[in-house]
Amino acid sequence: MDLLDQGIDVSNIEASKGGASEPMPAGDYTLAAAVFDKTTSSKGNPMVKIEFNVVGPSYAGRKVWEYFVLNQQVGLARLKEFVGATGQDASQSLNTDMVRASMGKQFTAAIKVEPANGQYGESNKIAGFKA
Repeated sequence: MDLLDQGIDVSNIEASKGGASEPMPAGDYTLAAAVFDKTTSSKGNPMVKIEFNVVGPSYAGRKVWEYFVLNQQVGLARLKEFVGATGQDASQSLNTDMVRASMGKQFTAAIKVEPANGQYGESNKIAGFKA
């Protein structure tokens, strides 16, 4: 007998509204960073990629990804905002330990809907990190 034959309690799982490929409506959501990876952008720049899980108040379990290019002012400013939103002091320097310490800590993010382009449909992006 497999798990499905035994019955699975789904009373605390929100039904999908339009499928997982449809973006969440714009608004404030509670997120927690799940995984980060130090990598290189397609243009050869050092970058940190972070996968965020939506905790609530709705759409729990959905994911949002953010890419922080480390040799660009905008990328560094956004990484500083993220680390600060998790309660750390990022006013002087950022390092791997600070990013690692931010994993799993809940914070509020303003989520926006990015319009479709020729390759992808509408998607969610983090518009801002809130302390």
